[in-house]
Amino acid sequence: MSMFDLTTERAFGPTRIEPDENAVSALLKPPALPYLRELRRTIDQDPIYLAFHDKSVGLRVQSLLDKQGIVWNDDTFERQFMSVVTEAITRLRSNER
Repeated sequence: MSMFDLTTERAFGPTRIEPDENAVSALLKPPALPYLRELRRTIDQDPIYLAFHDKSVGLRVQSLLDKQGIVWNDDTFERQFMSVVTEAITRLRSNER
C-alpha cells in the first residue's frame, strides 16, 4: 500500500501529523472546494492516485492556499501537505453523506 492511500488506516495512524486547521478550513470553501471535490472523486476511484500525482496535487493545493493567504515555506508544506489534504477529504466525505 502507498503512504498516500487515503483508504487505509495508515493515513490516520499514530505517526500522523496534526493538520493545520486554517489550511483544512480553506480547502473546504471556495475557491478550493470544487478542486477538493474533484480530488475526492478521483481518489475514490483510484486510491493510489496521490502516490503518482503528489507533486501536481501539491502544487495545486499550495496555489489554492496561497490565494487564501496561507503561505508556507517548503519544509512546512512538506510536513503539512498530506495531513491537510487527508483531513479535508475526510471532512468532505462526512459532510456529503
